[in-house]
Amino acid sequence: MITGNKEIERAYWNQGKNNEQYEENNFTVWTDRMAREKIIGHLDKILCDSTYIVADLGCGPGHILPYLSPLCGTVMKIDYAEEMLKVAESRNTDLTNIVYKHDDMRDLQRWYDTFDIAIATNSILPNSIDDADQMVIEIFKSLKEGGVCVAVMPSIETSNWLARLQYKSYREDGLSEEDAKREVYKEFEEKSFDGLFGFMRDGPENLVQKYFYYKEIKYMFKEAGFNILSLEELPYGWEHSRKYGYGYFPGEKEIFDWLVIAEKPNSESLSTNLT
Repeated sequence: MITGNKEIERAYWNQGKNNEQYEENNFTVWTDRMAREKIIGHLDKILCDSTYIVADLGCGPGHILPYLSPLCGTVMKIDYAEEMLKVAESRNTDLTNIVYKHDDMRDLQRWYDTFDIAIATNSILPNSIDDADQMVIEIFKSLKEGGVCVAVMPSIETSNWLARLQYKSYREDGLSEEDAKREVYKEFEEKSFDGLFGFMRDGPENLVQKYFYYKEIKYMFKEAGFNILSLEELPYGWEHSRKYGYGYFPGEKEIFDWLVIAEKPNSESLSTNLT
């Protein structure tokens, strides 16, 4: 059974102080054109009121700030890695409607019923199933009625897809079926891949992170009380994938995460803006 360590997790994300090294080594949604344009396409429909309070949960170095700032009243940048908040703030000194707060997504009690929109792009990836469930519940509670969550969830299906593509590549190189399977197993064993519960150990710090199945995401968000407005693949270009060591198979279907748009129910629903 693969298990994580919260202290290792916190130390890993605090690498924001080593800014260049951190961004060189970490897969980022906002630097991939395909993914970025798809998310912004949804946000353009939702950010329809300049008075909205928008939370960027697990904000990291603040890639999305220049886009969000002119479209809403206040952006709350929330992260439990203080160094990441410092990086985000230092990059965006010209933006005057940003508030930086050090908080943990597992406990957003002081923000209950505060946000019109909550954005969580690959920040719901703790080393615990219970923590992942709790994060979704806390996001739900932090939203006003009728508020919308836009979340990118790491996809476990992508690991299965990459394994299939790697197998095909080994076979084309002349390996037997058994040898090709053995090579793929070897690569995933190095990451302590847990396909049952969706955990994987990756990086030099042996960080354990949670990945999610489609039906698992639907279950989590509905259990928290959300209405799911859409749940779809968020593809990444193969060049972006190759840069971060996730494989390069141009011409094949891209790797992807899950993009979730979910609403906290209200009689006057923001969901009308998505139709």
